[in-house]
Amino acid sequence: MEEIEVKLRNETTVTQGKEPDSVIDFEADSKATPNDSEIKRLTDLTRLQIKLEDSVLEAEKKVKELNEKLREVSEDDIPALMNEIGQVKEITLTSGEKIKINTDVYASITKAKQSQAFEWLTVHNFDDLIKNSVVIPFDKGENERSAALIDLMDLISDLAQKEKQDIQWTSGERGKVSELIKLIGPKRLLAESIAKIHSQTLKAFVRERLLIEANVKTPDPSHALPQKVFGVYTVDRSKITRVHKRG
Repeated sequence: MEEIEVKLRNETTVTQGKEPDSVIDFEADSKATPNDSEIKRLTDLTRLQIKLEDSVLEAEKKVKELNEKLREVSEDDIPALMNEIGQVKEITLTSGEKIKINTDVYASITKAKQSQAFEWLTVHNFDDLIKNSVVIPFDKGENERSAALIDLMDLISDLAQKEKQDIQWTSGERGKVSELIKLIGPKRLLAESIAKIHSQTLKAFVRERLLIEANVKTPDPSHALPQKVFGVYTVDRSKITRVHKRG
C-alpha cells in the first residue's frame, strides 16, 4: 500500500511515488508586496470599519437607553397617572389618541418552590400541566448507541401495542430487540427524569385562574392559587392608539 503524506502548511497532498500536477506555494504568494494605492485603499477601509463599529455600539447604547425610558413611561408613569385620575383603564384624549392599560400576568416556578407548586397542582387536579421528560446523556462518539436506544424505544412502544392487542412478537422482532441491546452495550445509561411546565402554559394557566378567582363572589381560600409559590406578578402597561392623519 502506498504511504500518503499530508503537508498541512501548503494544504497539498503528495502521494509517495507520484508527482502532483501542480503545487501552489501559499507561503511565497503571501510575501507579495502591495503597492501604495492598495495600502491606501486598505487603510481607508480599515478606518471605515472601525468608525462603523463605533457607530453601531453607540447606536445600540442609545436604543437601550430609549427602551428603558419607554418602559418607565409605559409601565410606571402612565399607569400611575391613570390610577391617580380615577383608576381608569381606558381613556380618549381631546387630541384623539386612545390610551388603554393592559395588565400582563407573569409566573415563574423556582427550583426551591417546584415541589410545592407541583403538589398544589396535583391536589387540585391540574397535574396534567406537568410534563415529564427522560434525559440520557451520551458521550462524544456515542452516536450509534444513542440511535440504537431511540430505535429500541420505538420498537418497544410498537410491541407494547401488540401485547395490548394480544398479538405475539415475531422471531424477527425479538431478534431486532437483541440486536439493538447489543449495540447499546453493557455501559450503564445514566437516565435523569425532568418534570417541568412550559412557560407559556404556566402563564396561560395562572392568568385563567386569577380571572376565575376575581369573578367569584365568595372565593374559597383553600382553592386560591398560591401566588408566591408560583412566582406570580403583574405588570400594567399602556397601549396607545395613535390618530391617523389624513393626507
